[in-house]
Amino acid sequence: MDVQPFLRRQSGVSLIEVMIAFFVLSVGLLGIAGLHLGSLRDNGSALYRSRAVVLAADMLDRIRSNTPGLNSYAINFAGDGTQGNCHTTDTTIASGCSASEMAQHDVWTWKRLISDIGGSGDQPPTGLPGGQGMITVTNDATTAALKTVTVTIEWTEGEDTMSLATATQLWP
Repeated sequence: MDVQPFLRRQSGVSLIEVMIAFFVLSVGLLGIAGLHLGSLRDNGSALYRSRAVVLAADMLDRIRSNTPGLNSYAINFAGDGTQGNCHTTDTTIASGCSASEMAQHDVWTWKRLISDIGGSGDQPPTGLPGGQGMITVTNDATTAALKTVTVTIEWTEGEDTMSLATATQLWP
């Protein structure tokens, strides 16, 4: 019986096949890692957009509750408002404030909420990175007494500047 032909037959896996299998596995794992990183980035973006929506709705609610001071809410990105004498606590409501003073206090509080990215004490952060807000109050083109209030919030995500604007119409 000839032993040579039997020894020449391949048995087992060659090194090339192992390397190709390892390469295919590596590409698959890199793809999964890329998807995971993209998911984390998009979750962060969704969190910031959700915060911006909540902050804009908060300001519109403040404006709706103080329509006599409507024109005092107009402020650009650089403005800050003033705390004034309208400070409230959890158990007291501001009293002795004019509608205009309350509007300035609302803007002051809102601007701090937008820029609060660290939180305080046991409170989670409410703000946005590089966050700033602007409020415009304009007369409606068709109805003189009607005002259009636009709340715009900007923040940074990496190297991009993101923006959210929402508007409503109010009777002062």
